[in-house]
Amino acid sequence: MSRGNVLLSRSPTLDLLANPHDICLFFPRHNGRLWTRSDVLAGLSPYFKTLLSSGFADSITVPAKRARTESQASSVVSATEKDFDDSDDETDGVYFRRNPAKKSEEDAVIEHKKVTITGTAFSTYRAVLAYIRTGYIAFAPLSSTCPAAGSSKDTRKARVKLAAAAKPDMPYPVSPKSTFRLAHLLELEDLQRLCLSNVQETLTPDSAAHELFDEVSVLHEAWRRVVIEYVVANWDAVHATKGWKEVERRVEEEEVPGAAKIMVQLSRAREKARG
Repeated sequence: MSRGNVLLSRSPTLDLLANPHDICLFFPRHNGRLWTRSDVLAGLSPYFKTLLSSGFADSITVPAKRARTESQASSVVSATEKDFDDSDDETDGVYFRRNPAKKSEEDAVIEHKKVTITGTAFSTYRAVLAYIRTGYIAFAPLSSTCPAAGSSKDTRKARVKLAAAAKPDMPYPVSPKSTFRLAHLLELEDLQRLCLSNVQETLTPDSAAHELFDEVSVLHEAWRRVVIEYVVANWDAVHATKGWKEVERRVEEEEVPGAAKIMVQLSRAREKARG
């Protein structure tokens, strides 16, 4: 067991307790709340350092990603819906069925600021807050590497349930993709690298085609580079999958935003690999 895992196991529910914290992260979809300290956030996340030093009001809304201008001051903008599929929404469903939201503890705290989170799952934020405290995070498998549905014990949801049953007080395993998005938003470079390492280790020929043209790959160069490297190194196996043939069809029919750029980069990477 790693040192971070040991630290987290000693206080796995700290982020669920109002005291001694001064920041409440509120997740309206499930009425969920996480608690943290402003000095901890500001000390580890440049994003929150800027946000917390800007004198924001007692209640603000934080979206899933920074504004296109990359202006930290203007990035605190209301967002009522996510603009991407998030497998950690499924994890939230598992968590809140086991742990229905209780009466708010906000009244017990005299002074705190409330940050409404609309663009990221509760489970992702909880895992990242725990990582900030301890350096430990557990990743769930990518949805693309698991059976989509049915009675299989290997579905992503089944694996999350199994982990939750084994360690109910610990933060649940979360998607490396969802975590990467949040780590990018919060400018947590070490955590971004950890997510990239995880996806590099867990990609399969069957999942690579999906991941290559996923929105995270389209938007984030670092993520896309890792997937392209895998596809190039395993080209014959990836190219032979049903997933790749389906992606080719969708690309030809212009159903994949950003596909042209990815195909060009993939072609160049393959040419370079051939020497």
